[in-house]
Amino acid sequence: MLDLMRRTWRWFYQMALASRRGIRDTILSMIPQAVTVGAGAVSAILIARGLGPKGLGQYALVTSLSSLITSLSDLGIGNTAIRYSAQAAATGDRTRHLAILRWALRRRLLSTVCIALGVFSLAPWVATAFWKDPSLVPIIRIALGIGVMGAISAVPTVYFQSLQRFAPNSLVSVGQTLIALAGIAGIALLGLWSVRAVILASLLATSLGAIVFLNLLPREALFSKADVAEAKARGLWQALWRSPAGTEGAADAAGDTSPEQFAALMSGLALLGIITGRVDVWLMGNLLPQEQVGYYASAQRVAVPLYIVLNGINTALWPRVSAISAPRELIPLLKKTMQLSALVIAGGIFYTLLSPFLATFLFGAAYTASAPIARLLCLRVLLSLLFLPMHTIGYGFGLVRAYLPLNLMRLGLVLGLNLLFLGRFGPMAAGWALIASDLTGLVATAALIGRRIRAMRLVEGEESQHKMRK
Repeated sequence: MLDLMRRTWRWFYQMALASRRGIRDTILSMIPQAVTVGAGAVSAILIARGLGPKGLGQYALVTSLSSLITSLSDLGIGNTAIRYSAQAAATGDRTRHLAILRWALRRRLLSTVCIALGVFSLAPWVATAFWKDPSLVPIIRIALGIGVMGAISAVPTVYFQSLQRFAPNSLVSVGQTLIALAGIAGIALLGLWSVRAVILASLLATSLGAIVFLNLLPREALFSKADVAEAKARGLWQALWRSPAGTEGAADAAGDTSPEQFAALMSGLALLGIITGRVDVWLMGNLLPQEQVGYYASAQRVAVPLYIVLNGINTALWPRVSAISAPRELIPLLKKTMQLSALVIAGGIFYTLLSPFLATFLFGAAYTASAPIARLLCLRVLLSLLFLPMHTIGYGFGLVRAYLPLNLMRLGLVLGLNLLFLGRFGPMAAGWALIASDLTGLVATAALIGRRIRAMRLVEGEESQHKMRK
């Protein structure tokens, strides 16, 4: 028994030693998310207890649309900008690095305005016809400002991630989180609890955070006179939407094309991911009472600590994958990442067992029904800790096109299972649908990466034999 314990400790120690830089960057990426856990936990407890299950359900429905603007305005643009600007920064090409970041900012702002106008127009139909609650219409429209300012506040994060500077990135995220917490704390102190008041406080906090942290960036990351000259030379539309001059031919060994083409593929993938991640809440608003939506929302907040670790790993992983041009070099990174994920899952199992107790303890007896949902959603995140890091590394193997049909299949699975079982089993059906979707993605991604690695080794073997014959 002692020998087994010694061998287990040696394995953990060697794995940590081999992945110490990745662990360091993951921890730095987790710092803002850890603060988000603390601040978010306080905010979630205050909001849940202040609004009650029905009010929390209404809040979850409204914010599912405001966060939709932030997500839709990105549609892979942020990851694309990080990918190609990280490559430019790695070669010391500061001009191209900043040009790509400005292009991503222009594209994101244009998308944000168009999407916000669309949601503003559709708000009466969504609230009245689909969710059957006309009182949500003005609140939805106010919340659109949160989405717009959230899209703008993401700019500093993209800049610092592209340089693999995780400490300043952590500072920005922590500051934004604390400003948001201050707004919710103000409502609690004044006792002005209502869905509208919480939305207004969040809008004020998001706007203040965006303005403050944009000042951390160099001016050239936001605007340059070179953009005006480029607009005159290429035309306004080309300068606003198309990738910067001099980057159209940028490609890597994995078979990616230009930033513009990669962004188009990432946009499709992001859109499918956004719908997959929100369709359960949207359907609950139509098929279930708002109290049930509130139970599901509180269960999601219990799973937040595990999401933070997951996002921390992916935040540290994406720039690293982007900077690697030879797919062969991704194999050691894949092994180390899976080992790190296994270590995190081992600790996450303990948290998952505690999650039902936490749901009731944090939010009160009114949320007892959320306890089994919280455990199920935590199990889903443990599965995602294997799937999503592997999925991210798959981009380096040139799997971006293969991910389109895969993500479409995963969306169909979530949509179908929710339509079949949500009315019968309630929010638990949504959790099982997400698990089925992620399990499908894990198996398919592992198979795709394995096939690419085998093909790579086959080519290397043939090249070696050819050289021996010579």
